[in-house]
Amino acid sequence: MKVKITPELISWILSWHKYVKVLKPQELVDEIKRSVEEIKQLYID
Repeated sequence: MKVKITPELISWILSWHKYVKVLKPQELVDEIKRSVEEIKQLYID
């Protein structure tokens, strides 16, 4: 399946929490990492 990387896709992936790991494409991996870091900052400060 081919889909665009959208906020909705990122949200759906993140809804799986620790039960999923994005492997490809690298652009999606980077977006997930960025989102996780933003969430992490909410709990560190």
